[in-house]
Amino acid sequence: MKSKDLLNWEKPVLLKVKGDISECDMGRMIDPYLLDDGNKFICFFKQNGVSYSTSKDLANWQFQGFTECGENVCVIKENDEYLIINSPDNGINIMATKDFKTFTDVRTLYLNQENKPWAKDRITAGFVIDASSISPHKYAMFYHGDNEDNYLFGASLAVAFSDDLINWSKE
Repeated sequence: MKSKDLLNWEKPVLLKVKGDISECDMGRMIDPYLLDDGNKFICFFKQNGVSYSTSKDLANWQFQGFTECGENVCVIKENDEYLIINSPDNGINIMATKDFKTFTDVRTLYLNQENKPWAKDRITAGFVIDASSISPHKYAMFYHGDNEDNYLFGASLAVAFSDDLINWSKE
């Protein structure tokens, strides 16, 4: 949907990220993440792990493929490498790729989960932003933890900070 003021919105437009196929042939897709990669847009979405498509105009898409991956994908481009932050069954996984064909697991973060009663069941859904303009640290990661027994709806939100995308504060 488009908006000029974030209050009034145009009607939604379906992004046909799998190309010119019917809606019923697209399958179930969730957790979209859109990356402006300079000369193209890349849309990542949950289907068969993480799937991704590219577009030069946000209207015409070409499906590129998929790789095994957790859900809630967030992608950060650092130099000539992409870091894919995703959620496996527990933890926040970081994968690296330069070409979206070869992927390397970098690290799975648990962010001191054992000392967080609000996250005893799961740490998940990490979303990373460049926070260098508002924080002494370069990156902020928002994530949630699950404790189905003691907390309303079973989830709590938290934030962690990093200067290198690998080492994170545990607060």
